Amino acid sequence: MTLIDVGKNWEGRVIDGKFPLRQWLGGSEDSAVFLTERSGGGPQKAAIKLIRAEVFSAGNFDEAAQLSRWADSAKLSHPHLIRLFESGRGQIGASNFLYVVMEYAEENLAQILPQRPLSPEEVKEMLPPTAETLAFLHQADLHMAASSRQILWRWRTS
Repeated sequence: MTLIDVGKNWEGRVIDGKFPLRQWLGGSEDSAVFLTERSGGGPQKAAIKLIRAEVFSAGNFDEAAQLSRWADSAKLSHPHLIRLFESGRGQIGASNFLYVVMEYAEENLAQILPQRPLSPEEVKEMLPPTAETLAFLHQADLHMAASSRQILWRWRTS
């Protein structure tokens, strides 16, 4: 079974004794994303991504190395970069996984594009911060492929 099949049934469970899975937000065969809450000064909305541990062993990836990458990434600060708060290992039933807790964004670009094209004004507004963020990540020696799912749509009021 995929995490899409079982993940929706995990709403209400708690990860690592501190992250309640409030609402299924999406997922894939090997990962699931939920709305969760962080404590500290009152509950704060966050997103938690669960990735099957088997993905790492099957692909010869080191789980500890991935957790270390997430910890290093959590130290990065940029106004257009979603913050990573915490990561670790978790288990629900017989399923083992790695998790990362991050700032919550209402939408990502992959959710918008199937519904409608971006207006020229939206593209003009989106491209400079996207390019700035990619340049920042490149300067931080983080190199990766980016997809429309990773471009999060969030209206900041500041």
